[in-house]
Amino acid sequence: MDKIVLEGIAARCIIGVNKWERMVKQKVSIDVELEGDFRMAGRRDKIADAVDYKALCDRIVECVRASHCAL
Repeated sequence: MDKIVLEGIAARCIIGVNKWERMVKQKVSIDVELEGDFRMAGRRDKIADAVDYKALCDRIVECVRASHCAL
């Protein structure tokens, strides 16, 4: 099993349980570990087989920005 680690992805979102916390977006930092079989990219040396780190980070930030979690 291979692992990709992305650390310190920054995004702003509404988070908190108190009313004053939910009045303004707060900065959050996210660390992600993605496990899978990523050997194909190395074997075939084709970018199409690789994980697109930017697209992955962009999607994570998009999900965080759209959330309104309390915790």
